[in-house]
Amino acid sequence: MPAKKELASMILKNKDLALDILGIKPFLLFNYKLSNLTRTQQQIFSHALYGSGGRESFLKSLDGQKLGDKKVVIPLGSSEELKDFFRTWNLSYEIRRIWM
Repeated sequence: MPAKKELASMILKNKDLALDILGIKPFLLFNYKLSNLTRTQQQIFSHALYGSGGRESFLKSLDGQKLGDKKVVIPLGSSEELKDFFRTWNLSYEIRRIWM
């Protein structure tokens, strides 16, 4: 048993090193709502966020990914840009910090 406690203590003390070894990095999961936009505005928003017609998406420029309906994940360091983008569209959103 002491070996497990010792290992757990070492991991907690060297959390960043342990996360690097495991290849785990912090991300933010955004869940946004489009209820205040018209259908046309929703389509324009979608094209801006995800790209359309060969144009690079805003999400891709942040190294982000779509996870599902109205859910995207981005690296922790890109959060302000995405928040500003959502504010521009007057969207409400929820954020959760995740590790991947």
